[in-house]
Amino acid sequence: MSHPFSIFELNNVIKHIRANATSSYDNIHPTWMKNLTPLYKQELLNCYNHTWATPTFPNVWKCSSLLPILKKNKPKYDPESNRPRMITPVLGKVMEKMIYQRLLWFVEKNNMIPHAQTGFRKNHSSTDAFILLTKSLNESLSKHNVLIHGFLDFEGAYDNVNHQTLLVKLANLE
Repeated sequence: MSHPFSIFELNNVIKHIRANATSSYDNIHPTWMKNLTPLYKQELLNCYNHTWATPTFPNVWKCSSLLPILKKNKPKYDPESNRPRMITPVLGKVMEKMIYQRLLWFVEKNNMIPHAQTGFRKNHSSTDAFILLTKSLNESLSKHNVLIHGFLDFEGAYDNVNHQTLLVKLANLE
């Protein structure tokens, strides 16, 4: 998992960059990444691998610009009528996406995601959750068992969590 990124991984991420995406405060437009020559891609890959080997994410890649997006049919001057959209540098986004894809591959390969987890997973939807519920219900009925099932949707939950406590708890997971 800690080996250097390959040109294949970099190209795979660059291929999926939206051409109409907005550039951040650094004025590097996402299409710039799509038009890099092989030589410049290799230099960029060397930069990413150096960052990966010395686990320090450059501070300039962490900075964002806030772009408020007005919600439909909401009053323009009410702050609650806007949803925030953070515009982060494309160089940082590409690095994050390569790390994400590698981490996702690792947890899926090692069956670390429960089968019943359908949210935020590729090729999974609320239909899958409904099918799992139906299957569990049918199994329980056939065995004359009681079934207790819970579905949770924590809207805005992350906004109400003490992030420092969350990080400590995540670090202590086995």
